[in-house]
Amino acid sequence: MDSILEGLGTVKDQLRKMEEREAEKGLKQSLKRAVNKLEQDCKAMKEKLFEVKTEIKAKEGEIVTAAKQKGKAALNKVA
Repeated sequence: MDSILEGLGTVKDQLRKMEEREAEKGLKQSLKRAVNKLEQDCKAMKEKLFEVKTEIKAKEGEIVTAAKQKGKAALNKVA
């Protein structure tokens, strides 16, 4: 009877270890998915930031050109 109980204890330990491994696999898969999603989000944000930067530079050029034109017009009125 003792050897049967000991054998059952061993089986129980093995089952617990198997369950832990399966839980670890699930956790690893979840973490991998989360990392992949974060990488995709970062890449998308980087692209969007580049687009915004390009738009700001274009707008900056328009503002400088408009300011120069207004400055010239003001000088012509004074003269």
